[in-house]
Amino acid sequence: MAANQGLVAAQYNLGLIATGGGVPENYAGAYLWWIVAKAYGNEQAATKLNVLKPSMGERDIVEAQRLASDWWEQHR
Repeated sequence: MAANQGLVAAQYNLGLIATGGGVPENYAGAYLWWIVAKAYGNEQAATKLNVLKPSMGERDIVEAQRLASDWWEQHR
C-alpha cells in the first residue's frame, strides 16, 4: 500500500477517507494517518488533526496514537 511505503499524499488521503468519505467514519483511523502524514511534513495533516481532535474522545485519541506508534515500528 502506498501509504505504508511513505507516500505522504496517500497517508493524508486515507485520513480524509476515514472521516466518512464514502466509508463509515473512523476518526481514530483518520487521526492515525494524519499523525503519520504530519510526521512526514504534510502541513494539511497538522491542520486536520487540530480540527478533528475536539470531535474525538480521549480513548479514541489514545488508540490512534498507539496505532501510529505501531505503524512506525513496522514501517520505519
